Amino acid sequence: FKKLVGHVYGNMSKIVIRGTTTRENLISYGVPGNIIEVAPDSAINASFPASGRPQRDPLLVGINITPRIKITEEEIGKVVAHIRSLGRKLIFITNEPFEDSKVSPLFTEKLGVEFVKNFSSYHEYMKQLASCDFVISARLHTNILSLDTHTPIIPIEGNVFKSTELLKQLEYPVKTLNSQDEGWVNQLIREIDLLHNRKYDFDQYFSNTFPKHQQAVKRNAAWINEIN
Repeated sequence: FKKLVGHVYGNMSKIVIRGTTTRENLISYGVPGNIIEVAPDSAINASFPASGRPQRDPLLVGINITPRIKITEEEIGKVVAHIRSLGRKLIFITNEPFEDSKVSPLFTEKLGVEFVKNFSSYHEYMKQLASCDFVISARLHTNILSLDTHTPIIPIEGNVFKSTELLKQLEYPVKTLNSQDEGWVNQLIREIDLLHNRKYDFDQYFSNTFPKHQQAVKRNAAWINEIN
């Protein structure tokens, strides 16, 4: 696989990828570093007009996990109970409802968490995300679309290093949790407490840091003009 990737990408004039970990991997596969450019995932520029922004519920928390996440039923119950002990409401929400329906019954049937779904567009999905005070998600694009609406997230790595790489590049202040790490559920609960108690300066992040990276998305396609 590495040999194939190195051959295909190594013969391109230019490639744009979304993080430094991917860049380092490609170089190790034999792809010349001078043809690789790093730019964030274009989804961080998904439009979300202020006129469509719902009123944020200061007690509402959105959550999802995927079948890939290493977590027990008991640990899920512990997380849900902790969120509720803070006086908060919880909904299960995901941009991949079909795949996550394999795990959602642990929330809906056993713990009584509502599964909010059947969105007809990504704008509708973003409105639901924007109504949350914060979102806990193992879905990369749920995390990105939440940030687009200036909704804080507690990210969980869903696939090797995809979310970790991108959110590090975006200088997001909350570390991406990894379910392969020992004690990660306890760390999740600590992060829930930090967001609940407003310990992060998200106003600064969404006013200054995040817009800077949204501008960098232009590099996903702007280089095409340079070679035509």
